Amino acid sequence: MPTERPQRSMQTPLTNEQISTVLRVSELGLQWVAGKISIEQVESALGKLEGSNINGESSYYYDKGDFGANFDLLDNNEKRRIGVGRSFGLRSSVVKSAHVPRETLEQQLGLHRNVPGELIDGVRREHLAYLAKPILETQAPDEVALNSRLPMPPGSPFDVRVRLVYRTISNRASESDFGTAANLRSITIERWYLTPAELQEREDAKRQRYGRMDLRTGKLCPETGWWEGWTKHNVVDKQVIRGGEKFPQARLPPPGEALNGAWFADAQWIWHGPFKEAS
Repeated sequence: MPTERPQRSMQTPLTNEQISTVLRVSELGLQWVAGKISIEQVESALGKLEGSNINGESSYYYDKGDFGANFDLLDNNEKRRIGVGRSFGLRSSVVKSAHVPRETLEQQLGLHRNVPGELIDGVRREHLAYLAKPILETQAPDEVALNSRLPMPPGSPFDVRVRLVYRTISNRASESDFGTAANLRSITIERWYLTPAELQEREDAKRQRYGRMDLRTGKLCPETGWWEGWTKHNVVDKQVIRGGEKFPQARLPPPGEALNGAWFADAQWIWHGPFKEAS
């Protein structure tokens, strides 16, 4: 695939069939990064992929000449659940133009455009803007990056971030050119694991929210996890209680400390943390 940056007049467009393949491969990449399908299912759809494994990073390649894609599994990060665990990238050849309206791509992939300050999971706030124009001389002055994400369940341990790069119709792009650019150059999709601080922030917020609900013995549990049973003086019990079940009575300490020798008592239940099912 040529690597030098040609003049626009040298570029020829991808065919409609090729564009359809780009969309299909991108959708598979997104599903794989999000953990909805395996690499074996990707190969079932696309055929056998070339692969390599270097220093704990597994990569699989899909090359069609005029465009290509890579599926990268960062095994060490994935096992430790830190940083980027999975990454998908698709790029068009520099001698080809790929007319794919951003709205078409975003709708097919089910993406949500970034809005700075909005809540991501009810707790964390978005920091990246949707449109990122080039600001350095080393960056391509006629390319614009569009940041979005795949909406995930509130308890997901990772975000799925998507970055689309488009080339404008003019070498000296204006504000309106950036807003209408439709020549797709690349797609990057990454699985970013939340940091320990972000996970704790989410758990603290959930503890406060459930605490305000005054969840007591006999009420329905809203979510499977570890819950603390509290009497008016202190926490006396901790149990795994499943969503949809009624909160039980709390188990009291040994008889010497129990109220009137009772073994169980009504309690308020406070969220403690997630419960991981045995694999």
